[in-house]
Amino acid sequence: MSGFPTTGFQQFVILLKRSMYIILMDKTLTRMRLVAHFIIGCLIGLIYYDIGNDAAKVMSNAGCLFFCVMFMMFTAMMPTILTCKILYSMLKKSY
Repeated sequence: MSGFPTTGFQQFVILLKRSMYIILMDKTLTRMRLVAHFIIGCLIGLIYYDIGNDAAKVMSNAGCLFFCVMFMMFTAMMPTILTCKILYSMLKKSY
C-alpha cells in the first residue's frame, strides 16, 4: 500500500477538476496566458523558421527544443511561485 487514502488516478481527477475550476473562474489570467503563449510561439517560430532537418543545424534544433521546454516549464511554475510569494508576504505581515 502507498499509504494514501485515494488512488493516484483519483488524485489526478481531483486536481484536474480544481485546475479547470480555477481556469474558468479567472478569465483575465487565462486570456493573458493564451496571448503570451501565442506571442512567444510566434517569436520562437520566427527565430527558428526553416532551420531544417540536416545535421548542419543541430545546435539550432537543440536550441529551439531547449527554449520551448524552458518556456513551458516557467509558465507552468509561475503561478505556484507567485502564490507562494503572496502567501509568504501575508504571513510575514501577520507576525
